[in-house]
Amino acid sequence: MSTTTIPGYRYGDPALPPAAIGADGLRDLRAAGADPWTTPIFCVQNGIANERIAARYFRRVYGVMIQIPGVFLEDGVVYNPIEGNAGMMDLGRYPTGVDPLAEAVAERLRRATYEARPHPDVMAPKARKFLGNLGNAMGAITDGRGDSGPYMAEARREGVACLEAAGHPLESEESFRARVQARRGRSIALPGLRNLGSSWQSLVRRLGTIETDFLNGEVVYLGRRYGIATPFNCVLQRIANEMAARCEPPGRYTAEELYAMAIRLRDEASE
Repeated sequence: MSTTTIPGYRYGDPALPPAAIGADGLRDLRAAGADPWTTPIFCVQNGIANERIAARYFRRVYGVMIQIPGVFLEDGVVYNPIEGNAGMMDLGRYPTGVDPLAEAVAERLRRATYEARPHPDVMAPKARKFLGNLGNAMGAITDGRGDSGPYMAEARREGVACLEAAGHPLESEESFRARVQARRGRSIALPGLRNLGSSWQSLVRRLGTIETDFLNGEVVYLGRRYGIATPFNCVLQRIANEMAARCEPPGRYTAEELYAMAIRLRDEASE
């Protein structure tokens, strides 16, 4: 387990290149003199839309799939409760390919104890990880109350259907699970340190923002585009955004209450 303290750093300050904060940051980066032809942009977010956005502004875009159990609840302090290594990463050119820079960055990350490797089709594992991250809003909304299994099975079924309709590369669940088990370190419990995911951390911190639009919201967007009903992701997106905007703490609803809402939304849409 590692703990990093950054003097003067506050939650929400950019710790990554401005690709982490969307199109405005990318435009600012170009305006500051970054060469759109040569500047590399690494997208390390949980979602799968940032690479596409970054590619509108910069030629050299890289996707990064991360499996790191980071906990950021206190300004300037990041916990990484894992042993064996600091976490797992796949990285490669967007949309596909590996180049010397990807190999060099992976090698530098390995020096820093991350299990990082170049991947020739990095958006495939990113999409599989993305499906797992559809549950981030569930942890935030419920604070772990109720059985989320039935709900998340439906939400991920919607996600798979939308990714397939969009022709998005997707690593098989079996392959991804086996690679993570073989390469990623083991998460450890720390006394007094609770963590139900990055969206949950955002509500605990009362940040006023949350990542849901680029997770469940991505499924909802693809569903609208390809004519696929997505009530389970729609409910998570709407409620997580409401809670974030109102700076509510986690735990407004149970998983069972959310399931009933999604069924009502599905039935209303079919009438």
